[in-house]
Amino acid sequence: MVQRIAIAFGAGVVAALLFVVMTKGTALAMALAYLAPLPIVIASFNWGLDMGAVAALTACGGVVALVDPLSGALFGASIALPAWALSALSISRVGLFSRGKNDGEATPGWPSVGIIVAAAAVIGALIGLGALVSLIVYYGGYQRGVEALVQQVTPDLQEALDQVIALPSGMTVEEFASLVVRMSPLMLAAATFLMLCANLYVGARVAQVSQALKRPWPNLPESLVLPQVLGVALVLCLGLALIMADPPRQAAWIGVGAFAAAYALQGLALAHAMTRGLQIRNPLLFVLYLACALEPRWVFPALTFFGLMESFLSLRAKRVAAANVKP
Repeated sequence: MVQRIAIAFGAGVVAALLFVVMTKGTALAMALAYLAPLPIVIASFNWGLDMGAVAALTACGGVVALVDPLSGALFGASIALPAWALSALSISRVGLFSRGKNDGEATPGWPSVGIIVAAAAVIGALIGLGALVSLIVYYGGYQRGVEALVQQVTPDLQEALDQVIALPSGMTVEEFASLVVRMSPLMLAAATFLMLCANLYVGARVAQVSQALKRPWPNLPESLVLPQVLGVALVLCLGLALIMADPPRQAAWIGVGAFAAAYALQGLALAHAMTRGLQIRNPLLFVLYLACALEPRWVFPALTFFGLMESFLSLRAKRVAAANVKP
């Protein structure tokens, strides 16, 4: 027991240090901060949810001690608690996901990958909404908050743009700064979702390799099936974003960002599943991921579209059914 607590305490300290290093502002520091949930996930998967909770609380306390109480609260709400909650959802048998037996009795089942990913998308959207509400409350209004932040970030953006790229013709630095500020909650929602999913996957793989994972490893390309209600929510958020004014429009865009990222993952799962058995499968997937890196503004919307269509057309299930039909 003492050893388990010591390991969980160490995991919490590592998580806090990974988050605090973000204050350095370098690219490496930001990349390391992206891994802050991982020690909590690994502790939860390998040594139990109680030790994962110890790691999460230790990490929050570490951030409070190294930075300030507000940063500790933000870390707990946006990283530590979501990482632990998703870990708990992943390895808990719940009656809601029960499966029937021949004798008519039902036993609690494992949550599907689609349910877990959908939960991560909802968490990402809530965190983005929290950032938007904080902006409105702190500055006494959405427009006031945007204007204040634009004044703060414009000098830094000007310096960064002078060293990297030139703005499109007709766009000023102030306009670009306003766009960045307005897009920040949306990007935060999508980035939080991807961060949670990536760390959850790596943590689960670590637990699988160490034979500590409590549930069987799923076939990800086939089992990542998002609930249709999430697709309805995505379409609804997109419609509201196109017809409403700020700040409700920004709230709708936050939902679009988080839910579209989830369906982009389902689009990738669809690509992996539908190319199985093809001789050129690996080159095709390599080109797809290369396109994601080089032209994300075109490829990710396409992946989102195909992922959304998959929720209503069930292309993977139809392919499996067709393959199982005997001649």
